[in-house]
Amino acid sequence: MKLEKTIFDRSYLYFAGFFLFVLVAFWLTYFTRLFEQESYRIHLHGFTLFIWCMMLIVQPYLIRTRQNIWHTRIGKFSYVLVPLLIITTVDLLHFRLGQNPLGTMDFYFTALVLNALVGFIILYGLAIYNRKRSGIHARYMVSTVFLFITP
Repeated sequence: MKLEKTIFDRSYLYFAGFFLFVLVAFWLTYFTRLFEQESYRIHLHGFTLFIWCMMLIVQPYLIRTRQNIWHTRIGKFSYVLVPLLIITTVDLLHFRLGQNPLGTMDFYFTALVLNALVGFIILYGLAIYNRKRSGIHARYMVSTVFLFITP
């Protein structure tokens, strides 16, 4: 039985490529100053997003190699990871806004972060709601990556 090829067959490679872009994008502002960060919040936020990116790489690979049981087990971990991702994002945003006087707050950055977070929550929620419909589930999960582009 030959399976039909889809764009999702190699999505783990696309996510790995995206992850490399993330490393490049945050190289100067985060990785080169790893021990100079002003708060542990930045590290917690970065760690949760790192784990999310790893899941985006591993999960489609597990489906491709027909390891559905592991895909499901790791997917259930997202029920813990996503709330942590939301909490660390809001906490870091709250911390950053608390550092700036009211007149100099970067409203543009705040709006981007909040819009991306709301979009992520919606797309993730729709992916989980449609977890039994693999094609739709995969499309929503793939779409979560687009919200990371703006920050």
